[in-house]
This record gives sequence, C-alpha cells and structure tokens, in this order.
Amino acid sequence: MTILKPAKMAELRAIVPLEKREEVVRTLHEKGKVQLESVDEEIISELELERESAPETLGEITNLTMEIDRVLNVFEKLPTTPPTGKEKIKNYWNNFFEPQEIEKKEMETESRKKALEIGEEIIKEVGSEVKDLDKKLEDSKDKIQEFEEKIRSLRILEKFNLGSLKVLKPSEFTFAKAGTIPQENWTDLKKDLREKVEPLVLQSRKINEKEKAICIWTLSENEEKALETLNFHSFNSLNLPRLRGKPRKTRKELEKKLQKKKEEKEDCLQKIEEISQKHEKKLLAVNEVLNIEKERAEAVNNFSKTETATVIQGWVPKSEADEVEAAISKASDGISQVKFSNPRIQIMIPPNCFKILQYWKDSKS
Repeated sequence: MTILKPAKMAELRAIVPLEKREEVVRTLHEKGKVQLESVDEEIISELELERESAPETLGEITNLTMEIDRVLNVFEKLPTTPPTGKEKIKNYWNNFFEPQEIEKKEMETESRKKALEIGEEIIKEVGSEVKDLDKKLEDSKDKIQEFEEKIRSLRILEKFNLGSLKVLKPSEFTFAKAGTIPQENWTDLKKDLREKVEPLVLQSRKINEKEKAICIWTLSENEEKALETLNFHSFNSLNLPRLRGKPRKTRKELEKKLQKKKEEKEDCLQKIEEISQKHEKKLLAVNEVLNIEKERAEAVNNFSKTETATVIQGWVPKSEADEVEAAISKASDGISQVKFSNPRIQIMIPPNCFKILQYWKDSKS
C-alpha cells in the first residue's frame, strides 16, 4: 500500500498539432507527472471538437502482446528446483539489503511502429515452433497420466488372476465392473449387493489399509441396481485399456509406451529450454516496450481533436507545471498552446519522510 500526501495540482489544457500527438504522449508518459483526464464535454461542445479514438496500431499491439505472453507462459512450464527453507531466508535478507536487479536486454525504440516491427520479427521466428512444442508437451503429459492410471489399474487386476481382460467386458446378457472402494465400506457393500442383486459373482482383493479392489458380475438386467449400490458406497471404476489380453502382458506393453512418452516429454522440454535461453530476455524486453506503447495508445481515448489539432486535458503538480509546459513545447517543436488553471489539492505524492517505511512495505509485499 502506497503512503501519499496532499499536493497542489494545476489543471492542464494543451493544444498540439495532430501529427505531433504521439511525440507529446510519449514525452508526458516518460515524465510521469501528468494525470490525464477526458476533455470536458463543455469544451468539446463549445469548440465543436471530436472525441479522439485510439490509433489502429492498438489492436496490433494487443494481439502481439498476447502472442508474446503465450510464448513466455510456455517458458514458465520449464521445471525448476525449488529453494530450501534456508535458501529462501537467505535470499530474502540478501534482496532486502542489496536488491538484485533483474537482468534484461535493453531495447530502445523511436516509435510505436518500430516496436511492432521488432515484436513481430521475434514472434515470426519462434512463435510457431514454441506453439507446436507446447501442444506436443501437453499431449505427452496427458498420455503419461493416462498410461500411469491404466498401469495402476492393471496392477490391481493382476491380484485377481483373471485369465483375460475380456471377462470384464459387458455383453448383451451380462454386466461386469472392476473398481475400488474404501476398505471401511466393504462389509456394507457386500451385504447390500447380495440383498439387491441376484445372481451375483463378487470378488475382492486388499490394495492397502484404506482401499479394496472388487470385481462384480451379474445379469445385464441388474445393471442399474448394481451401479446404484456401488456408487452409494463410493465405488471408483478402474481406468482400463481395451478389454483384451492378459493384465500382466497388457501392463508391460503400456509401460513401454509410457517410457516413450516420457522421453518425448523430456525432448520437448529440452527444445523449449534452448529457445528460452536464446530468446526469453529479448521477448521480455519487447513485451515491456509494447505494453508501454499500449498504455500510450490507450491514453489517446481521453483526447479530443479538430482536423489539425489535438486537445489534451489533465492534472499536474503545480510545482512541475513549468517543466511539463517546456516538455510539451519541445515535443511539438514549439507549436503548442498550454494553459494551467483551477489549482486544487489532491493526494498524489509520497512524502520523503516515509520513503524508508515504504521501502520496507514494498520489500515485504
């Protein structure tokens, strides 16, 4: 939370040439001393002005930053080793007394157009490749999870000594199901099934102290009653592959596929790591520039205009008025009219005496 104090503010109204609008916005943004507001309706009506609209490049910037964010999000999926408790404490105090600056690649642009060109060039170079790798990585993760679940299910079924998985395949006349239930529910489940389902074949095996595996067979006409009873006792179906072959043999085949998918996943991560090492810093720099340009482009929505000039309105600390006026004049090559009026008190500037306390609060947050 920022600690603020009242500051005397002056209302700014400036008229600058339309073609100098971007330079003036850039200058005011860099100074950071103007709080822009929409031009008053009275002024718009009196001077017969039009509301400004954001430049066409705003849409391009928004789309490009979304593309860059997608690439950077993929880089964040790379595995990292979490610091230990001692390392966290050490890093905290080191950063508190000697804050480390994030290493970035500097990038200066003279215009919004140049920033777009740089960003588009990088995305053209790595965007498609990273997107394809990310899709392949996610597919590998999904398959790995699927194979691991099925392998676990097959290991459970091996306890039953089933000749083939086909015996668990429902038919026109029979219903079959395999799954697990909490150990504590076994006695009640067995009792309820025997009361409600006839004929019934029920087998069980202990998985651990909390879980029990069961296989059930009955006539297909009893399916609804059997499922209702099973679900009431927290039954979870096993995730099984196609119901054919012996459980052990099928498990061995899946384990080979699992290993292949894990290798595929590691290959994707390695390629993403290589691209990240080469391009991440540059992408972060470009993204920062584009987000700044986006803010500047959006600021134009506050302005109004004639055919040749732009009208800007906002608030400036009274002590900074001369500096802001000089900056506007310089950015517009001296072709501007600047007026300050209606001084008021507004909470804006942190007092110097609170700088140490503010630093402590920012460090903690």
